Amino acid sequence: MRGRFWLIGLCVWMVGCAPPRILTTPSPTQTATKTEIVSPTATATGAPSSPAPPTLAPTTVPPTATPNVTFTATPETQPMEINTMLTITVLYDNVAHDARLQTDWGFACLIEGLEQPLLFDTGGNGDILLRNMHALGVDPQTVRTVVLSHAHGDHTGGLATFLAKNPDVAVYLPQSFPANIKETVRRAGAAFVEVSEPTAIVIDAHTTGELGSPIREQALVLETPHGLVVITGCAHPGIAVLVRQARATVAGDVYLVLGGFHLGEASAAQIATTIAELRELGVQHIAPSHCTGDAARRAFAEAFGQDYRESGLGQIFVLGAEK
Repeated sequence: MRGRFWLIGLCVWMVGCAPPRILTTPSPTQTATKTEIVSPTATATGAPSSPAPPTLAPTTVPPTATPNVTFTATPETQPMEINTMLTITVLYDNVAHDARLQTDWGFACLIEGLEQPLLFDTGGNGDILLRNMHALGVDPQTVRTVVLSHAHGDHTGGLATFLAKNPDVAVYLPQSFPANIKETVRRAGAAFVEVSEPTAIVIDAHTTGELGSPIREQALVLETPHGLVVITGCAHPGIAVLVRQARATVAGDVYLVLGGFHLGEASAAQIATTIAELRELGVQHIAPSHCTGDAARRAFAEAFGQDYRESGLGQIFVLGAEK
């Protein structure tokens, strides 16, 4: 009996957060927009791996609208900047935004404007990831760095397919990752860096180091003239925990937090506590998606008001070079 429960627990840990039971279909009128926002210990290894981690079946989870809160992109409310320094493009998400793209449970985004393009997470299905990249005009060959947040299949399932297309990358992954994912990187001919403590990746990009138990996860921290940008995969250790660690890793105010916040099953009280913690940490702008949940996203929109940013598949966040 003990062995059976151990096996079930292992399967849940590898697959990741299950998608919600109630699913809807994205509106065909949704189109891509740009959200313009105004003002260690690591060891490197090289070569690939065995079978790709488990993937989840495609699901569609677009935002839910309420009379007072809209989850449709409204670029006219986003102030414009002429000179841009950094762009963050959501390549994989179950939250719908751009109707040209295929939604699926998971998350991935591309950061451009650093020393080199950086891919954060790979979603759950490599074919979907590559199709979405192609539709957005993103060349996988330009990516030189991949950062994986945690070992769940909806964030690592696209890795093997992506590496088959472009193995000329360094993959930064938590040291606690299972051996089969590390072997996937080796067999593809890519290098990987095992991360345990806060680690610099390239200029102005850092990982928080792996946090949490039993699910170990790292977040990405970007330095910008506006302040810190924190990107999370699922925030299993707690979104406030990751933001707090980001501030400890890199000095500065937190300008924007985006990604999955793991609040899909949270109570209203838990959501309110999380919002209060992020406010106390000085988070200025918020852009939740993926596993955050519709109720939590509505609560964030109401709490942050004009500082709430729409997110979802195909959304592009643009940060100007100056405040």
